[in-house]
Amino acid sequence: MLHAVRLPVEFEGFWWTISPLTGSLLRHVYKPHSLFDDINQKVRSALEICEHPFNCEWSPIPSEGRLSEKNFRQLNQMHDRLLWIGNNHFFLSMLYAGLKRNIFATTKEAMSEIALIPEQAIHRDERCLQRCLLAAKTSESFKQNGVLLIGSIPDDGDMHAWIIESDSQPDHMDRGWINYIPMLAIVES
Repeated sequence: MLHAVRLPVEFEGFWWTISPLTGSLLRHVYKPHSLFDDINQKVRSALEICEHPFNCEWSPIPSEGRLSEKNFRQLNQMHDRLLWIGNNHFFLSMLYAGLKRNIFATTKEAMSEIALIPEQAIHRDERCLQRCLLAAKTSESFKQNGVLLIGSIPDDGDMHAWIIESDSQPDHMDRGWINYIPMLAIVES
């Protein structure tokens, strides 16, 4: 089961969060407090990497290995379901991703194969949330070591999703994550 942890950020006189129910960027006058604010050590470690991104392990080389045609078809189907649920149904997307289907040993392997899905290749920048949720769903190592982060640039409202796992960023094609302030963490309990 996936659960969300809000990470309130103060920026230009306001507090900013991302709703764990809708995935929307929210502006607050006062620092918000709720049950979604319990930050565990795994999340703290991921935030430390975000604060010091050049300490993060990363490689532009994808993992080797190919899925069988049957498993790649299943991966595509799960990706299509996440697209069908869509960003407007954030909580449902999280629930679906929480129904684990371990296909990959590591999140890096998952990201390498997900990058081969045609929809991801064509619309990579717009599909970061689906890519990360699918990696969390299909990676065995995510439960123990992974944190899915959603961040924003409050000035323009632009948002991005990425994963930090064991002091590394497993997506060989994503370097843009360093430009975003993490405001929501999603971990598996």
